[in-house]
Amino acid sequence: MTSPLYRSLPLPNDKTDIRLLSLLPAAGQSAPVICHLSTVALADAQNTYEALSYHWCGPVDRSILVNDIEVSINTNLFDALIALRRNDQPRTLWIDAICIDQESNAEKGEKCHQIRLMRDIYQKSTQTVAWLGLAADGEAGTHLVPDFIQTLLQVKRKMESDDRIKALWSHDGYYVPMSEEYEILGIPEKKHPGYRALADMFLRDWWKRMWVIQEVSVAPKAMLQCGQYCFDMAEVISAGDLVWLLNSDVLEATDFRFSSTGDQRNKEVRGVRDNLLALVIDHLESRASWPHDKIYGLCGLAHDAGPDGLDMTFDYTKTPHEVYTNFARSVLRTYGNLDILSALSVPKMTEGRAQSLPSWVPNWQAIESNPNRIYQRPRSFHIAGDFQVLFTATNASVSEPKFGPDGKSMCLEGHILDSIARVGSIQPMNLELEATIKILLEWRNNVARCNSRWRYSPTKQLMVDVFYHTITMANCLNHLKTPVEQYRRFDRILISRPDATDDSLWLLEDVRSISIATYIGGNRRLSRTKKGYLALVPGETKVGDKVGLFKGGALPLVVRKVDGGVWEMVGDSYVHGVMMGEAYDKTKLKEFWFI
Repeated sequence: MTSPLYRSLPLPNDKTDIRLLSLLPAAGQSAPVICHLSTVALADAQNTYEALSYHWCGPVDRSILVNDIEVSINTNLFDALIALRRNDQPRTLWIDAICIDQESNAEKGEKCHQIRLMRDIYQKSTQTVAWLGLAADGEAGTHLVPDFIQTLLQVKRKMESDDRIKALWSHDGYYVPMSEEYEILGIPEKKHPGYRALADMFLRDWWKRMWVIQEVSVAPKAMLQCGQYCFDMAEVISAGDLVWLLNSDVLEATDFRFSSTGDQRNKEVRGVRDNLLALVIDHLESRASWPHDKIYGLCGLAHDAGPDGLDMTFDYTKTPHEVYTNFARSVLRTYGNLDILSALSVPKMTEGRAQSLPSWVPNWQAIESNPNRIYQRPRSFHIAGDFQVLFTATNASVSEPKFGPDGKSMCLEGHILDSIARVGSIQPMNLELEATIKILLEWRNNVARCNSRWRYSPTKQLMVDVFYHTITMANCLNHLKTPVEQYRRFDRILISRPDATDDSLWLLEDVRSISIATYIGGNRRLSRTKKGYLALVPGETKVGDKVGLFKGGALPLVVRKVDGGVWEMVGDSYVHGVMMGEAYDKTKLKEFWFI
């Protein structure tokens, strides 16, 4: 039931009115928090308020007074209000938990209407203040961060003005300074507590929230506040990127979402807006209190979420699975391709499939965070920016899906290429050298059956070259591209040394090769088909599954026939020798119904 506070300040759905909170001044942290809430037309409010971005967490056990009515809020928001409150004058804020009636969840309710305005609300503020939480104390406390950031930024300016360093850096995005350069560039020594103090800020839960991406991306100015300390967001992220370069060990526990959040803001500044599917894929691991927000939380950043595109509506009375199914249908109908089906192969996505979700609908809620975030970027090959090869397994075909009356079954046109005859073990999603090499050896010897003289019948290439092309998806990574000769050297060591899992054997280039295989092959298996094709397939793949080429698909799809003559979708695959349309035959197309 709507509280008296919101009943007294209605927000009509046919207008773009919002509520603003005036945080009244008080001296001292112990003084009660007293506020005044009022309504205003959004167009009239531009540049009159600051927007708060914060993490919804903790028990709702603190109280504030708003228009003489007691309002309960969580501890984190209460701490933010205390830190933001001025001694001598009011501070005008927009805070979603207070300015929106959170009980109004229906499609035509206040909450859904205000969410549609969210982009404009943050865009029309003077700035967004991102509250990270209370400052950390101790030897590596937040008090070290202001000066440490400025030191790092000065180092970065020196590095960028050095042509030699700039050339090394631009070659592969990685640069390790020589010992004498630490003093010349003024790089803080690795044991400097400032590194840990900055890393602590990146560990804050704020970075993990879905909504914060939009909240800081569209803001005229974005500030980070930790306790009483306030920082320019761009400077903090720039310093964090340099820490990754100079002292990455200190960031091991973080997941580098700070960098992707900064990238998204930079896109907005440049006027670049992605489609909604690309955004959902790129921010898979961001968390949302409501599972619906894995989609809704990014609509304001997409160029195609409106009526002329996907026509997304916000309705929290629907189940998350209804939202995900509607989203998948809209994407498949609108985009003319099958890119969304690549998300079925993302790590942990298949494990999170639920009975109420069709096999062709990704469960965006089922993503497990991995500390090795740099090696777990989304692998939807045409959506994520890491890939330079644009596969066209069905040439320039355009998908024309049909959907059953219940909206849960889907029909695609395609043809079966082959059947899975042999599968290897699943490659774990980690960077442990020994485990990875053991998997690669099994794949090489038991599945690919490599021999230095054997050739791959579909393309007549050397089998050993095909093996490495397959496990790296044709060496398609922009930033980790490795010459074929390096893989051949790697292969010689792999098969000639019984102690191949010994770390000391491998050069940096070898470890990089292993990392690429881990990156690409995570949660996948190597497989052979009956006709002899070598394929990298989803971990869920079984012997007897089919590999199909479906109209509008950039990649072959692994599918499984079930009772009733219908099919289930398993996920996408790389099949060497068919990725550029070599095997696609539109004369063989027939309808396949997926449930």
